Amino acid sequence: MSDGPVITTILPTYRRPALLARAIASVRSQTYRRFRLCVLDNASGDQTRNVVESARAADSRVEYYEQPRNLGAFENFRAGLQQARTPLFHFLSDDDILMPDLYEMAVGELDRHAEALFAVSRVLQVDAQGNLLNLDGWAWSPGLYRPPAGFSQLLRAGHITWTGTVFRREVLDQVGDFDAQAWAVFDLDFALRLTARTAFVVCKRAGATYLSGAREVAIDNIVESWEKMTRNVAADPALPPALRLEAEKVLTQRLVGLVYRTGRAAARKGRSDQAMRAARLLREKYARPGAALLIEAAAAACRGVLPLRSGLGLLLSGYRRIHSQQLRRRLDPAERRLFESSRV
Repeated sequence: MSDGPVITTILPTYRRPALLARAIASVRSQTYRRFRLCVLDNASGDQTRNVVESARAADSRVEYYEQPRNLGAFENFRAGLQQARTPLFHFLSDDDILMPDLYEMAVGELDRHAEALFAVSRVLQVDAQGNLLNLDGWAWSPGLYRPPAGFSQLLRAGHITWTGTVFRREVLDQVGDFDAQAWAVFDLDFALRLTARTAFVVCKRAGATYLSGAREVAIDNIVESWEKMTRNVAADPALPPALRLEAEKVLTQRLVGLVYRTGRAAARKGRSDQAMRAARLLREKYARPGAALLIEAAAAACRGVLPLRSGLGLLLSGYRRIHSQQLRRRLDPAERRLFESSRV
């Protein structure tokens, strides 16, 4: 596609030059050619500069911005908003990759639906072992969603993964900046505020993959950020009061589930401090003593018992391989190729 609006791809990165090179290549391979790729290096001090300079030498659409000091992941993403000066923009993490026609698919949908302020594709969630963990967005039917129906669907069908989302710049007029107090879930907070106000369109198939669990966040930071996001929704004047109450309930339930899963994962990895903190939160804050007991039992079983921890890890790996094979059967040939290319 030789004409059409320019997309700014915002790619924050920190000390993952090999994965960054793969992410850059997936942008440069887009069938939609009108983009500028802005790499924001969070003061990596490694081979990151060389990776980007090599790409710049081959492609003038690649731009390099090196932070003078490490801002933290959230502030580096936030700084990327300053680069969103073209009609469209897209955020890409350095460990994610794009289907070659994501931009063409998204621009086509936005052209067909002028009232939509962003286009969402389905996204494949993978882990570092090459397993397919989830098919984000498969519960969404393709087509146009208007507020507040789009917001309601988000509560039912799961949140939007912005690795596969292309935004019109006008979304920033609707919701402005990211919420620093919701930093651990700022992408979901951004999506919730947007779907409460604007129409969007869901594409028919996958446009990207993202690597799950690449960076771990302390459980207290997850809880504080999620609760701030929930308060944002509960006080949002763009939503009807009944929908605010429903959203508050649903988001709280999801947080409880997230705390439980995070605690179980911490126990399995031998991070007993995080596991016990999750158990305490479940018991004292969320009145889930049974869930707390399960985490405590898992932490006690794994504490200092390397063979048991290794055995649990093998069992989980086996389950993930089986689950991955089941999910792969739902992919079309292009999506299978994307999955294979995302394995690290």
